[in-house]
Amino acid sequence: MTSDAEGVLTALRARFAPNTVHLMGGYPRDRDGTPYMKPLFYIDRQHVIDRLDEVLTPLDWTDEYHDAGTATVCKLSIRIGDTWYSKSDSSGDTEIGGEKGAATGALKRAASKWGIGLYLYKVDNDDYLHAYHIGKNTVFTNESKEFASQLLWDDWFLGQAPEVRVLLSLCKGCTSSESMGKLLEGNAEIVKGISGNENLMSVFKRALQRYKDALKEGE
Repeated sequence: MTSDAEGVLTALRARFAPNTVHLMGGYPRDRDGTPYMKPLFYIDRQHVIDRLDEVLTPLDWTDEYHDAGTATVCKLSIRIGDTWYSKSDSSGDTEIGGEKGAATGALKRAASKWGIGLYLYKVDNDDYLHAYHIGKNTVFTNESKEFASQLLWDDWFLGQAPEVRVLLSLCKGCTSSESMGKLLEGNAEIVKGISGNENLMSVFKRALQRYKDALKEGE
């Protein structure tokens, strides 16, 4: 249990183990007759509840729901010290879960305002991945699923090295291979610092290759 405000918020924002995060496809589109989707990541309702229980206690948070037209609103309140704080968000009914699905969606959205799982909206990926049609549904190929899984693991390792994440973010914004090279030269100490970490170096190289490939496509 964490009691100070900064500690609580930091603990709520902590990443989830990549193998507990789920993948779904969104924004489907076709390119030359081939379907593609953008990978979207999400956690279960139980992950939210467990995180709140672990960081606070079951007595130090509450969730309240009410209808707002066709949406369900969740008010998620947490207690830090002697003070209660609240954030709210809403979700519409889902095709499978109906109103229950709306309540789950509203809880997860309200929780994201406290930082729970918020990073999943920011996993470094601008790509649309290969998919295929099964009846009226569109699903990712196995190769796309593996790529999406790798993105999550890469994000996991980068979460342990914020300075490397910042450098990669700057590299991603480069408009030419030359400017990226100069940027890396100017931050050689950061690159040198991760040379002994095989996992982190692999993440770093994969991200750089994606950015370089994107620059080539744009030429």
